Amino acid sequence: MKKKNLISTALGLLLFLPIALYAQPVPIGVPVNGTGTFEFNPCLTGNGRTMIFEFGLDETDRPILKKTVLKNGVWNAPEQIPGATNAITTITNGSFFLNSNGNTLVFNSNIHGGVGGQDIWIMEKTATGGWTAPVNPGNPINSPIPEVDASISPDGKYLYFTRLSTTKTPGGNLCGKIYVAENIGKDRWKPPVALPSPINQTCECSGRMLSDNKTFLFASMRAGGLGGYDIYKTTLKNDGSWETPVPYTFMNTPKDDKYVSVPAAGDMAYYTGLDKVGGLDIARYKIPEQLRHEKLTLVQGNVKSSATNLPVFPKVIVTNTATNKAITYMGGADGSFTAFVPQDGIYDVAIMAYDGGYSFKSMLFTTPATPKFEEKSFDVKLSPNKPNLVYPLTNIAFKNNSDTLENYSAVEIMRLFIMLKANPTMKIEIGTHTSTIEMDSVFRSGLTAQIVDTLKTTDTSGVETITLKTTYHSNNTPAQAKKIANALIQKGITADRVIPKGYGDKQPLNPPPGDAILNRRVELKIIQ
Repeated sequence: MKKKNLISTALGLLLFLPIALYAQPVPIGVPVNGTGTFEFNPCLTGNGRTMIFEFGLDETDRPILKKTVLKNGVWNAPEQIPGATNAITTITNGSFFLNSNGNTLVFNSNIHGGVGGQDIWIMEKTATGGWTAPVNPGNPINSPIPEVDASISPDGKYLYFTRLSTTKTPGGNLCGKIYVAENIGKDRWKPPVALPSPINQTCECSGRMLSDNKTFLFASMRAGGLGGYDIYKTTLKNDGSWETPVPYTFMNTPKDDKYVSVPAAGDMAYYTGLDKVGGLDIARYKIPEQLRHEKLTLVQGNVKSSATNLPVFPKVIVTNTATNKAITYMGGADGSFTAFVPQDGIYDVAIMAYDGGYSFKSMLFTTPATPKFEEKSFDVKLSPNKPNLVYPLTNIAFKNNSDTLENYSAVEIMRLFIMLKANPTMKIEIGTHTSTIEMDSVFRSGLTAQIVDTLKTTDTSGVETITLKTTYHSNNTPAQAKKIANALIQKGITADRVIPKGYGDKQPLNPPPGDAILNRRVELKIIQ
C-alpha cells in the first residue's frame, strides 16, 4: 500500500475511533448460528422479523439459502427456501436479497435460460405462501456482461445491481459499477443507468436502499478504506444528487465487507462475523446515532376481500399532503403489505386494491412530538364496489365543523376523482354527518346557519297575526357535502354523478368519551 493511503487510513481510524468503540458485534446465537459452520450474508425484511442468509459447512462448500423468523424475541430453526439456486463464486457470494415486505426474492445465477453468464433472477411469493419459479427479467436488466448483487428499493420502484467490468481487485476478482433501473410496469424496466459519483468510482458493489428511501449503503474499494471492500453510507438529496459517502467504520474490517442489512428501526446492522473456531456467524451491530437514517413509521398488515375472505393484492400510497409527493408500496399476492411513513409532516396513507374495484382504507399520520421509530399493524378488509356499499372517507375533514375543508382533504378528494374517472358509469352519494346540532334563537359564535320559520297566531277575536321566527343552528352538513361535490365537479366529474347529502345528526355514532369529533364524519355511498 502506498504511503499516502497508509496516512489516510490512519487518519480515518483516529477520526472514527469513538464510533469503532461504540459498536461491537453480537452473534444472534442458535439455532441460526452453528459452531464451525458458515452462516453469512443476512438480509432482513423491513420489520426485522424475517431473515434470509446463506449456509455452508466450509469455505469450499456450495452454500444454500435459508430463512428464519423471529417470534417472541427468538429466531426459529432455519428452513431452506426451495427453488433459489445460485452459482456461487467469490465475487457473487451473498447476492440473495429479500425485499422489505418479504414477498420478493432476487439473486444472480448462471442457471439455464439467462442472457449472460451471471444474470439477475426474481422470485415472488404466491397467495398460498410458496414461491414462483425464478424469472429472468431479460433485457435491459441483463446483458452478456455479468450482473450481480441485485436489490430492490423499499417501494419496489427501483432495482439496484452491479455490472462487472474487466478491472480487477487486488485479490483478482472483477470490479464493477452499481446500476439502477426504474420499474415502469409489471416486468417492465427502463434501461439501467450507472449511479453517479460520489458512489461509483473504481470498484463498487452490493448497493441497498434503506427504508427511508433516501439512505443508500454500498461496498467500495477506495482511498481511505480499511482494506478490501468497505461499507459506505450516502443520502439522496432533494435535487437528486448524493451526499459524500461516509464509511461504516464501526463495523468495517481489513477483509471484504459487503451485504449489510438494516431493518426499518434503523438502530441495528446485521452482518457476518467470525466465530471462535474459524467459521462465520450472523451478528448484529448497534449503529451509532449519527449514522442512522431518519425516523419513520412502519405500516404493515394484510388485506382480504370482505366478500370472499381471500387475499387481495394490495398497494399502499403514502402522500405528503403539503407537497402532494406520493410513494406507492406494492404488496404481495398473499395480501401482505409493508409501507414507510416519514415523520416530517402530515401524510395521507391509503390502503387499496392494486387492480381497483374495491373500497379503500385511508388514515392520516402527523408528526409526533418526539420522532421515534413506530410500528403499526392493520388487518384490512376491502369490499367490492357495488350499489349500496357505504364506507368512510376518513381523510376528508372540515375546520372547526365549518364548511371549510382542511387542506389535507385534497388528497382524498383526488382519490375519489381518480376512482370516478376509472369507473365512468359510477354514481356516488357524499354523505356528511355530525354528532349533535346546537340550536338557539340568538346568534352566537359557532352557529353560522339560520332557519326562518313562519309563525301564525290567532287571538280571541279571530284576528290572525303572522310573525317570523329566526332559529340559529350548527348543522353545516348540507354545505359540507356540497363543498366536496363541487370540488369533484370542478375537476370534471358531471354533477349527476355526485349527489351531496347532509344528514345532520340523524345517524349518529357512539364514539368513546372525548372523541365526539369522530362523529363529524364523511361517507361515500355507491348509488350505481
